[in-house]
Amino acid sequence: MTALGEVSEPGAGARRGPGGAYRRCVRITGAPGRQQAEMEDDFHHFVTAVRHDGGVIQAVEIESVRTPWATCFMAARALETLAGQPLEAGARLAAAVRNAGCTHMLDQVALAIAHAARATPRLDYRMEVEAGPDGAIRAQLFRDGAPLLDWRVEQGAIVGGVLDGVSVTALPRQAADRLAPDLLEAAMVLRRAVRISGARSLDLDDFPTAGAIAKAQPATCYSLLPEIRDRAHRNKGTMKNFSAEGRWPLAEARGTPS
Repeated sequence: MTALGEVSEPGAGARRGPGGAYRRCVRITGAPGRQQAEMEDDFHHFVTAVRHDGGVIQAVEIESVRTPWATCFMAARALETLAGQPLEAGARLAAAVRNAGCTHMLDQVALAIAHAARATPRLDYRMEVEAGPDGAIRAQLFRDGAPLLDWRVEQGAIVGGVLDGVSVTALPRQAADRLAPDLLEAAMVLRRAVRISGARSLDLDDFPTAGAIAKAQPATCYSLLPEIRDRAHRNKGTMKNFSAEGRWPLAEARGTPS
């Protein structure tokens, strides 16, 4: 799980979060020599960009627009070290610094690298995840406005369809030989949304630091590292509730590649 998705129930004295549907959007835009991937959800807003010459990564640029913890922006340093690496190896190298970097930054940088190789001009993913009264989760993904994936998840596994029985946690390994590359990418994007969606059960403003909710959690991202989490102070008042407001993230994008 991610730093927020690890915890699904508030502890003693903590208020419950808003519940309801979690929404997340990823927008990929490209121009010659620069590929951008922007992500926004209830908890985060990152803009990442990869500058390249068609074969080599020249620079990785990350803007932390809105983050749950005050230390999140510092995680960009690990990914900036990808400059000078071959574009074709970039996503694999990015994965190697997963815990030293931010999970969400890494996801977007890996997408930007992949789509730089494809020269994608624009691609939009929209996701909505909501738990029903029976505890089962419905997770939907729309690509460029068209429905693409619609999962029912019970006890951590997808039910029905070509991914029947696949664990959301183990999806990268279990689904690799079941899906075409473009569908596997979409499934990975939706997987992240499912794994973070449970954090809506928490009011994060009740926790002064990431360490206050993560002492017993594995270090799955930068702000959960043992040496970081107790000084990863909460950025209070930063959570949004897109589904309750009847709107989608990235309605006001930060800009286009230049």
